[in-house]
Amino acid sequence: MRQLIFITFLAISVSCSSNTQGKADIAKTDTLKVAIQDTAYPTNSQFDELRKKSKGDVIDEKTWQQHDGNFITILSKEYIGEKESGGIYINHWKVGEKDNKLLWQFSDTKHCGESDLDVSYDLDSLIVEDIDNDNAKDIVIIYTLDCTYDVSSMKRFLVVLNEKGVQKIKLQGWTLEPTEPADISTIDFKYNPKTDDEMNQQGKIKNFNALEQLDKKANERLITLWKLALEKDKKELQ
Repeated sequence: MRQLIFITFLAISVSCSSNTQGKADIAKTDTLKVAIQDTAYPTNSQFDELRKKSKGDVIDEKTWQQHDGNFITILSKEYIGEKESGGIYINHWKVGEKDNKLLWQFSDTKHCGESDLDVSYDLDSLIVEDIDNDNAKDIVIIYTLDCTYDVSSMKRFLVVLNEKGVQKIKLQGWTLEPTEPADISTIDFKYNPKTDDEMNQQGKIKNFNALEQLDKKANERLITLWKLALEKDKKELQ
């Protein structure tokens, strides 16, 4: 009986010791994560400073890693009503332990004068992913930027940039027609100037052949994102 009690006590002691060691390991891991985060990314106040250096209103931001670097990409939109001007902007920062370096900027701007300017970001978030399967992340944005005189389709752009800010591809097309939006499933995205007139160019991509620069998988992904922008049009028109 005494032997049984001793074995039970020994088992409980080993279990408690194991649990204590496990908790200590978890604590060390959590501390390490915090330490990595503190050195890899800015504090909230530093983050606010980076946002303030963006033009207009910040739409979205992504923190991400590429090879041996940590980066912050900030997307913003500016609209100046009294001048009917504005644009879409990207500030791309490399994050350091002591300071943050602005590596490059992207901008696409428009001034409309007497007509109205439509400037909008047409996805729910900034896209950062490897689009063309070259083991390096790309930055993808889709936006509308056009002067509007009536209720016709407006110019839409899809831009793919690499981590150095080099433009891989820029597609130009049109939004849906506000008054009579087309059924997205029936749209032939390839614009044909010989057969397509201003009444049925909605949703199409003017320089569709530019997609030939990328592989099939990349093409399918970009067309999917283009469709998502059109679906957003549809929801906003309902």
